[in-house]
Amino acid sequence: MLKNFIILIIVIGLGYFGYQYFTQPTETEDEIILLLKNLKQETGIDFSEIEDVEFKWIVKVDPKIAEETVAGKGFEANIVSSEQFDTIHPFLISKGFETDVYNLAAGTISGLTGYLKDKTVCTVAGGLTGYKEADGQWIPLDTDHWDITVKCGHVEKTKMEYAVEDWQSYTSEKYGYSLKYPQPCLFGPLPGYCKQSPPEQRPQECRCYFNAEDPNSVSLGTFTGTKSDLTGAFFDVFHSVYVDSYSPPPGTDLVSWVKENFPYQDVPDEINAEIGSMPALKVYTPFSGMAWSQEDIYFIKNDKLLKISMLNVDNEGNRQLYDKILFTFGFQDKIEEACVSSGGQITTSLCCKSTADYPNLCLVGPCGCSLENSHEVKICDCEEDKCFDGNSCIELSLE
Repeated sequence: MLKNFIILIIVIGLGYFGYQYFTQPTETEDEIILLLKNLKQETGIDFSEIEDVEFKWIVKVDPKIAEETVAGKGFEANIVSSEQFDTIHPFLISKGFETDVYNLAAGTISGLTGYLKDKTVCTVAGGLTGYKEADGQWIPLDTDHWDITVKCGHVEKTKMEYAVEDWQSYTSEKYGYSLKYPQPCLFGPLPGYCKQSPPEQRPQECRCYFNAEDPNSVSLGTFTGTKSDLTGAFFDVFHSVYVDSYSPPPGTDLVSWVKENFPYQDVPDEINAEIGSMPALKVYTPFSGMAWSQEDIYFIKNDKLLKISMLNVDNEGNRQLYDKILFTFGFQDKIEEACVSSGGQITTSLCCKSTADYPNLCLVGPCGCSLENSHEVKICDCEEDKCFDGNSCIELSLE
């Protein structure tokens, strides 16, 4: 009897977990389903059951347009009063969505509105009841009611990710940060021949430079706007090894240090920003008759004060450029920092398929497989007579 009872419990347990596994929505679907359920509940609209759907979503990033096919969830409702239909827009806005101008379609009796929140997108299509064809004939229009279809899902990339996907990458191995900058851009200081004519008369390659040769900073100089109306833009990451104010003692409070060492700026009393997931201090200096507006972002990394400076930030074109660069700004992970700080360089190599990034190269074997049994991984390439043991570059053992 006991044996049969135990078997019954096992069968019930397996059945329950099987049901949960095969019927419960994924985390992404769960979010969309919850959004649609809340929409139905708060608007009081008698929507149909939620179903799998596909829809098109347009992403406009100058100068290109991308179109994604979004797989998501949706439902529909017919003969909805105008008052109820008008409650959908404020509901989505209250949830943090914004209307997207590139996913709008307006007609006399029907239209579509696209809503965007990070990577979550929704389309709301509505037409006066009777705008659809029935057996090849038009149904007389009901001007007081609407037929509605709502579809929601996730796009693969945000607008910002589309905007910077073709940009060039730069990594400061010494300070452990990386960023992207627009192309085409000259790498290095702006050549003298580029300065011999006004910006609007320069060739394209002379209107943007990215200089990483200065040991104290990395800087981007370029122009935004059209060729007939160019505005100068300057982005700089400063990390001087010679100025004491950029080498605070370990454990220094960022706000207090900036207030003490940069008293000429109107420094906030608390952390007010984040850069690459790191707490930061943003300081704005308005335009004056002597200088353009400026924004500085201070942060401490590995007991080193770094400052990002951006000029003429009140200009819309410049602000958009700076926001894109800041979006790409990030830091190396701890193992990459350990590699660089111990004298190594981040590179790639073909290693055995079972080998992950940054293997222990002091051992024999992780990168010794045949070509067909290898794949490309990141490695720490140490100096001569040293190897990376998974934590840092160490002296090769003679044993």
